[in-house]
Amino acid sequence: MRRLAAFLLVVSCAVVLAGCNDVQQSSARRSLETYLRAMPDDGGYDVGATRCTSSAHQGFVQVVPTSLFVCQAHRRDGSCDRFQVRLRRHGPATVTLGRRDAGCVLPLG
Repeated sequence: MRRLAAFLLVVSCAVVLAGCNDVQQSSARRSLETYLRAMPDDGGYDVGATRCTSSAHQGFVQVVPTSLFVCQAHRRDGSCDRFQVRLRRHGPATVTLGRRDAGCVLPLG
């Protein structure tokens, strides 16, 4: 019984540390990538290097419906810009530039 509990604890920690993307987070990231790709020369961004904050959770497991994500996009010059992505139930997401040169570390969330 102790081995099973230890195994489940290790697996749980691995999943949390792996930073698994949920559906909402992935949708926010894809929306930002689509927005950037629509710019001439991808707006000078490395589109494949976008990241977004995770969805809200109750406890460690239950994902709560989330509509606002903070995302970052790496520019080719090495700095990062922060964007806000608001998901909608119907229609495309709204993407707005929150801050240029915001640093390349996302806030917890």
